[in-house]
Amino acid sequence: MGYSLTPSLRAAVSVNTDFAEVEVDQRRVNLTRFPLRFPEQRDFFLEGSGVFSFAPRNGAQPYFSRNIGLVGGQPVPVNYGARLGGQSGRWELGFLQVGTGGVDPSGVTGFDGSPRENFTVARVRRSFLEQSTVGVIYPLRNTGEDGMGVAPADRTPSA
Repeated sequence: MGYSLTPSLRAAVSVNTDFAEVEVDQRRVNLTRFPLRFPEQRDFFLEGSGVFSFAPRNGAQPYFSRNIGLVGGQPVPVNYGARLGGQSGRWELGFLQVGTGGVDPSGVTGFDGSPRENFTVARVRRSFLEQSTVGVIYPLRNTGEDGMGVAPADRTPSA
């Protein structure tokens, strides 16, 4: 569900998100020591994602949305997501908050043993001169306790 706060600033919320209708990735064979990078195909993460790009020419990527909803390569449920993005004057803004993982430790609602995780990404960028920008990006991956009551160390999305 999306809502336009201003003509150029849009907010969206998603609850119990199901990405079952997303296209399947192409099968590739990796003969290198580097992990493969598949492009994002989930609409919730694609809309307004340009604000989160950070120095695309040098390969630095502090935020990679494909890490959201995966633990050790296995899918985990996406419980909720909230997104804000667009322009406010000369500033380009982006904010994303997503919660994944186990829902109920009692097992009533399908707790799968995966820890709850909260992903937060905030980005502010401003254009100056003709082709220059300055900005800041803040990614955070906060991991809660797993089914055994153990909270692993927090980790930021891997690049």
